[in-house]
Amino acid sequence: MTQQGGSESPEWVQELNDFLSQEKWDEVIPRASQIVAARKAAEEKAYVYGIRGLAYIGKSEYDLAVADLTRAIDLSPDFAGVYVSRGKAYGEKGEYDLAIADLTRAIELEPDHGAAYGNRGHAYNRKGKYDLAIADLTQAIKMCPDFYAHLGYGNRGYAYNGKGEYDLAIADLTRAIKLNPRYAEAYYNRAHAYIEKGERDNAVADLTRVVETSPRFTEAYLCRGAIYNGSGDYTSAIADFTRVIELASARVEAYFGRGSAHNHKGEYGLAIADLTRGIELKPDYAEAYFHRGDAYNNAGDYDNAIADLNKAVELTPNDVRIYHARALVYSLRMGEHGLALADANRAIELNPDLAEGYQLRYFINARKEGRVLTEADFNKVKERRDSE
Repeated sequence: MTQQGGSESPEWVQELNDFLSQEKWDEVIPRASQIVAARKAAEEKAYVYGIRGLAYIGKSEYDLAVADLTRAIDLSPDFAGVYVSRGKAYGEKGEYDLAIADLTRAIELEPDHGAAYGNRGHAYNRKGKYDLAIADLTQAIKMCPDFYAHLGYGNRGYAYNGKGEYDLAIADLTRAIKLNPRYAEAYYNRAHAYIEKGERDNAVADLTRVVETSPRFTEAYLCRGAIYNGSGDYTSAIADFTRVIELASARVEAYFGRGSAHNHKGEYGLAIADLTRGIELKPDYAEAYFHRGDAYNNAGDYDNAIADLNKAVELTPNDVRIYHARALVYSLRMGEHGLALADANRAIELNPDLAEGYQLRYFINARKEGRVLTEADFNKVKERRDSE
């Protein structure tokens, strides 16, 4: 390595670079602190602050990284690489506008800086500006085909997902995976594209690859668990949601998903326990009250079922499903046909084009008049309507 002007780099520069290349962050930081205290020249001090800032990024200590990289910029404001580093740190902090500003400045200083385009594309992705992200990531792939390609394709695939262009997303994410077969985020994002295309088996295969590659990737377990729930594989769903709870005990979605699976398996006590825990974590979670109400209903605890469904209505007063569920509890379980009719009428008001609402009202009126109609009859009517 040579310093500006062509002279040989001093030993301390090589020493810091060696530590950095080996990701020895805890050795870089104290050594850089010693060196910066001894340097007088602004460019030398800027260089050391830049190196120490990179080490702080490596340790995920982004506030300290930003502080050091700002010192470096103050001392040497025309070095594109430092803006790229600070832009990355801002991005990790979720401060995407600041990240974009730094990365734009880096591109102004060095228009062929592929990493600057790549990181700015990532920041645009996080802001939902997918067209700008795609433009930047395409530049990054062209400029750094060897160093940046798998990340570029992966992030561009994410952008295509955001735009709803799922075939293009799958194509890019597949390229990313070929370049780096252990790229967990690419498998995860490709799974989402497959879900949107209705290719659930492909999605499960990708999510399985994610958890094989990154066993602590909680979002993949959540997503796969939801697919298993939707396909009726409740045992597998319970296993995935249990794994999420082991990794992140406060993830309310996991308790909700597992509770729903237990409910479908007829394990009502376990379902109620999980949904109760979800409600403790998120007291305004209407969906949990709705499903716990269903579990109480299935368990024969109709008073608690109505209480939960009342709470769900309070939280989401325009959800037709809740009125349907409460009407059935009132009519079938409690003989409160007047209350059931009020719920059926409200459901029809909310969605007058939904045939199920009228069928529900017919069913309740029939029971009110003493005609023998069972829940099975109602379900048969509903199945016939769904098949039409």
